[in-house]
Amino acid sequence: IVAVATLMVIQVGLIVGSLARDGNALLSVVKAGNIFLMAPTLFFIWPDLPDWVARIFPTYYFLHPLYQVAFAGAGLPDIWRELAVALLVSVLLAPLVLLAGRRMAIRLAGA
Repeated sequence: IVAVATLMVIQVGLIVGSLARDGNALLSVVKAGNIFLMAPTLFFIWPDLPDWVARIFPTYYFLHPLYQVAFAGAGLPDIWRELAVALLVSVLLAPLVLLAGRRMAIRLAGA
């Protein structure tokens, strides 16, 4: 679970970092982006909220399995679907990371 989460967060960080113009812009995006990264945790604090809203956020697919393992004693057979979705999100982010990296290399080469 932690490896999948790490992969996804690193990819998001690389994309955001390569698109930011400077350190101030990066800091602004990171601060605002944390709202979206941590939004699924609200559904653990208030379990009466509709579950489908939490599933909109990609981070749900590693936060929910982590919560289930840590607090509900779930095993891999219980969480494999969420982990599969998290891996799929990471696979789908890979081309964006490559594209952002190429864009940054071109921008640095021209500077």
